[in-house]
Amino acid sequence: AQFRVLSRWFGTRNDTSKPIKWVLVSFIADATANQTVSSYYLDYPNGQSVNPQDPVSVVDDGTLVTVNTGAGIFTIRKDSFNVFDSIKVRTGSGAYADVVTPQTAAQNGFRLVDNNATTYTSRHPVTVTIEENGPVKAVVKVEGGYKPAGGGSNYLTFTVRMTFVSGRSNVQIDHMLEHEGGFNAASNFKYIKELTMEMATDLAS
Repeated sequence: AQFRVLSRWFGTRNDTSKPIKWVLVSFIADATANQTVSSYYLDYPNGQSVNPQDPVSVVDDGTLVTVNTGAGIFTIRKDSFNVFDSIKVRTGSGAYADVVTPQTAAQNGFRLVDNNATTYTSRHPVTVTIEENGPVKAVVKVEGGYKPAGGGSNYLTFTVRMTFVSGRSNVQIDHMLEHEGGFNAASNFKYIKELTMEMATDLAS
């Protein structure tokens, strides 16, 4: 299980001298397909670890953020956000197979087309923040902007959150589109014809 304090009585959530008011408990449910589980119980037997078999780890080397869930290894570029610069997935033999490599990921990423058929991409420098770092799950926040291929100012900005779970090779991606210009004048309106996430892979046909 993984625990995160959301709020405390009579203080901020980071003030450890104050009692906890709300705490978020993350765990991996063991319900089968179509099964309904009405309740779970928190149990911590003496001598037993609360960590999963494959704890999630996140490493930031300044250029890349690497997330390892045990079942998959994912890298995120800071200088040109293409969603994932590489993906490796653990096979049945225990070895890792390439799903996405930096070569195939070069043209990946989010792509926005406006009403004038101008294309903007996410492949520009971004700010990456590790919001949660295991052992059950990790959350990585990416903040950036949609710009023309040649650079320039942002057409719109975005925040992407990626949630990684121990022992899983799938990733939940939440994309939030932001308009910082306001809507008090027609000149501030932004029109979107298309918004897609492009992900070329190295998977065999």
